[in-house]
Amino acid sequence: MTVTKESWLQPHLEAVLRDRTDVLASWRQQVPTGGGRPKNFEGWLVVELVHRILKAGLLGRLRTAGHFGTEKIKAIDVKNLRGSKAKGTHLSPDISILLADNRIVSAEIKTGFAPRAILDDLRIVGFYNEQRLAHQAEFGWVALIPEEDKLQRACRRTCENIYQAMAAEEGFILKRTDATEWLFFYVAVPLAS
Repeated sequence: MTVTKESWLQPHLEAVLRDRTDVLASWRQQVPTGGGRPKNFEGWLVVELVHRILKAGLLGRLRTAGHFGTEKIKAIDVKNLRGSKAKGTHLSPDISILLADNRIVSAEIKTGFAPRAILDDLRIVGFYNEQRLAHQAEFGWVALIPEEDKLQRACRRTCENIYQAMAAEEGFILKRTDATEWLFFYVAVPLAS
């Protein structure tokens, strides 16, 4: 399988995770929520990612939690949503960027180990690409393995199961980056259409 598009998200996400490893080490000391992630980690990651993108000299406009344009995306229109987003009314990407050439790129970011939530966000990104709501919508999943020994093995096994389920979804190729032995991430890049 070949990819004709490079990821716009991967280099920014990699830079945040590489440059903030000391802070991430503190995050992994927290007791995780039922979804397997430290509380507020995902929000922190989006803020750091936005900071990184703007610092890199973005030529365009950036928006969090919204689309560029007037269309409202209804959750009911996205096939096979099974988690909490299936009950939601409107969907929007975590990050949307209107580039200087009027192309739009967007991203959904997920942390934790809740398979339904992760797969739902991947399917939502697929919907954004299918409906041409962005020129390139991507999905980033960051797995932060907790420091507590008894959770590490279970989390790694869950990560492998989630990866297998993500790989079975059509329309994407997954790119994995290992930042440390306890931190890695996947970016789902859409296949050329």
